[in-house]
Amino acid sequence: MKRRALTIATNLPLIIGVSFAIRAAFAISQVRHMPANLVGLVPFLNEAGNIAFSLAKGHGFSSPWWQETGPTAWLTPVYPWIVSVIYRIFGIHTPHALYAAVLLNIIFSCATCVPIYFMGKKLAGSGVASGAAGLWAIFPNAIILPYEWIWDTSLSALLMAIILWATLELAESARWRDWAGYGVLWGFVFAGVGRVSRAASPFRGAVATRAGGGYRDIVLRALDHSQLRYVPQIDSAAFEFRFGIVGRQQQQL
Repeated sequence: MKRRALTIATNLPLIIGVSFAIRAAFAISQVRHMPANLVGLVPFLNEAGNIAFSLAKGHGFSSPWWQETGPTAWLTPVYPWIVSVIYRIFGIHTPHALYAAVLLNIIFSCATCVPIYFMGKKLAGSGVASGAAGLWAIFPNAIILPYEWIWDTSLSALLMAIILWATLELAESARWRDWAGYGVLWGFVFAGVGRVSRAASPFRGAVATRAGGGYRDIVLRALDHSQLRYVPQIDSAAFEFRFGIVGRQQQQL
């Protein structure tokens, strides 16, 4: 009986299912407390929602403050683009658009259990792996944020976990294809979800000690250059497109 209970408790799909159920239940309970005429509007009245609105209207990546202010680099492009696709499918500022955005955030948050589990399993065994993933499943912030903030927070957590998992896995690899894939992953993170790129400095140390087969210098230079590559330019208090679209608050020199 104990063995069966342990097997169930350490089952990754079950942990993910519980994670999804908790987040979905919280989101449903919160929606019921919001006035019906505000369900599809208020949650999107932030920079990500406003840029997505401009994209969906065909005005380009612009206007994070609701009013027409022109092109912007206030946020990185991936998440606003995702929300704009949701707008195009479910309508702009509609309840169904909110439900879709929240569902996607919940999926990102639940999927974070996967890299957490496999990192724990690699480092300390199945018990620690299931415990760590289970703690994420019931972590209050991870439950609340997918609904409370239509933002890239849940996606950032997922990418951060994937980056850490990939770094651990590279410790045993000397194949150039693995390192190339690692570089592509970091490139997506830098250009797409800028807040995660703040972790680049600690990861440089990990990469420097693990990279082998002549890849060390190449990887370190790539990380350095990618950080500098996507720094937004400031011109007359406006952000312009120069080398890429990256959030002002995410990239600092």
